Amino acid sequence: AFSIAGRSVIADSTEPQLIATTDSPAPIYGQIEDAVIEERNPMRLVVHVHGHYALADEPLLGWQVRMHFFLNHSYVRLYHTIVQESPRHPTITLRSLRLSLPLELDRPLHGLLGSVVPTEQGCGPRQSRDPAADMLTGPVGLMQTQSQSHQVFGIAPDQQVQIKEANCFGWIHLSDQRLGVTAKLIKPWQSSPMALSVDGSILSIHLYPDLERPGLTAMDSTSVAGVPLNQGVAKTHELALHVGPPCSRFLAAD
Repeated sequence: AFSIAGRSVIADSTEPQLIATTDSPAPIYGQIEDAVIEERNPMRLVVHVHGHYALADEPLLGWQVRMHFFLNHSYVRLYHTIVQESPRHPTITLRSLRLSLPLELDRPLHGLLGSVVPTEQGCGPRQSRDPAADMLTGPVGLMQTQSQSHQVFGIAPDQQVQIKEANCFGWIHLSDQRLGVTAKLIKPWQSSPMALSVDGSILSIHLYPDLERPGLTAMDSTSVAGVPLNQGVAKTHELALHVGPPCSRFLAAD
C-alpha cells in the first residue's frame, strides 16, 4: 500500500503483485522475505526489499527492489533486479515478469500514453495528438518491442498500432479529478521488450512482457517470446513512479 498526503494511491491487496511465468504451466509469485532502510539522510531515503520467486517452495529467481525517496520530490525511483538462483536448473526460460499495482483512483479514469501516435498523415510528432487522452473504457498500453520500434493498443476499440523508426517515451499517466499517477520505464529501448498497461484499476509494469498475451502480442516478427537465464545471471530494470496533480495534456505529463 502507498499513501500521499493522507490519500491512498496504491491499495493494500491480497492478490499477487509480483508475477512471473517460465516454462512451467503455473505462474510463480514474488515473495517478500525482508525489507530494511538501507540509507537515510536529510535528502534521501533508500528502502531495500528482497525475496524470491518460488515454485512449489523451490526458489527459482531471487529478486530485490531498491526504492529511492527524495526530499521535496513527489516521485520514487525504483531499481528491480532478478538473479537466476535455481539450484537444480542450469537455465530457466523467463516467459514474463510483471509488477501489478492496484490503484485507488476514482472513476471516470483518464489516461495518457508516452508515445508518438499515428495521425491521418502518418506517424506524427508527439505534440500532434494526445494518445488515449480521454476516459478509459478498456485496456490500453504501450510496448517497446526493440530499438526504434514500439506499439500502442487501446487508443481506439480493438486497435493495435506498430510504430517503426521511433522509440516510445516509456510512460503511462492515469488520473481522476484530483490525482494523477505516472509510471515510467527508464530507457526501455535498452531493455526491450518492456511494456506498460492498465486494465480497470490495475496498472501493470511488464519488465518482460508475455508476448502471447492479448494486447501484448508483438507485431514485430523479430521479437522472441522467452528470455533464457543461466545460473548466476542478473538483470536490473530502472523505473520511476510519480504522484501529483492530474495532467490532461501530453507535455504536462512528459
